[in-house]
Amino acid sequence: MTTGQVIEATGGTYTVRAGDDTLEATLRGRLKRSGDVRDKVVIGDRVGVVETWGGGHVIESVQPRRTYLARRTMGGRVAKVVAANLDRLVVVASVADPPPAAGVIDRMLVMGEAGDMEACVVLNKVDLAGGRGAAGELAAMYRFAGYPVVETSAVTGEGVEDFREVIRGGSSALAG
Repeated sequence: MTTGQVIEATGGTYTVRAGDDTLEATLRGRLKRSGDVRDKVVIGDRVGVVETWGGGHVIESVQPRRTYLARRTMGGRVAKVVAANLDRLVVVASVADPPPAAGVIDRMLVMGEAGDMEACVVLNKVDLAGGRGAAGELAAMYRFAGYPVVETSAVTGEGVEDFREVIRGGSSALAG
């Protein structure tokens, strides 16, 4: 059995990076039938892959997750895991055009904390009129709560190097 990490999931096909190799695999039938959310395969999962008689590959097992990112399904009763084994969640929010939505940022930070990930906030569009003031207020609030905050402008490049430093090393999910 080869061990690898899922790097893409499209329909019922999973792309698994195993060392220098990239394998296309499907799910073993018993994993497909499992009703347990933890048994479903998501991007970031560490999986065991075996070659089939026909030269294809199937995912035979899923290793326990170190971290996870989950969202509520419609109706809000069940959490659906969307990514696993990430080191950090980077919540990206506009500070102008559209105006910031602190409630959305808060919910995403809670999702990251619930899944045992480090979380940080990137406030973008600080170059726009009114962006500087909104960024300062939000940055102060999230820094006070203990989150790293990076202020950026994709247009001027301000803060982009700081953003790169935040995501350097490990694996990150960007949300926002």
